[in-house]
Amino acid sequence: MAARPATSARRFAPYTPDELRAMFAAGDSVSQIHGRAYRLDRTMTKDRLRAILYAPVTA
Repeated sequence: MAARPATSARRFAPYTPDELRAMFAAGDSVSQIHGRAYRLDRTMTKDRLRAILYAPVTA
């Protein structure tokens, strides 16, 4: 089995809503983002993800 490169950092913290929105804005699909988010946070459902992605952003 190949070793991980030294520059590859494994992520342990769940994605923030801003990071999820950035992925979506970059063209990733809901399914792709859900796959990444679910690996880190098993409570992340597609419905919860859609609520984050499509909610109006107040800044």
